[in-house]
Amino acid sequence: AVSTVLTWGYYGLKSWTYLFGRSRASEVTYKVVYTVFAVAGSLLTLQTLIDMADAFLFTLAVINIIGLYLLAPVVKRELASFLEFVRARNAGEDTGNGDDDQKPVKTTV
Repeated sequence: AVSTVLTWGYYGLKSWTYLFGRSRASEVTYKVVYTVFAVAGSLLTLQTLIDMADAFLFTLAVINIIGLYLLAPVVKRELASFLEFVRARNAGEDTGNGDDDQKPVKTTV
């Protein structure tokens, strides 16, 4: 349990500095927030912890759904490009990538 707390704290710090920048104030803010939640987690009842975890996971799911919605045009464009590449490769056309000596890959689309 102790190694899990330390590992997740480290992973969280790396994510935090990626999002908010690597400065001393940013890192100290994360460490204080993480420590407060770790102490609160040890003092709260199991049901309260489960409820809090559910609330946080729901919030993260909503944020991810918003991100999926905003990135849908990019995904659609990349998927069309990939499918065009696969169809050209299956048809034996030159894709212009210089890999003429590779064997064709069977792909079902």
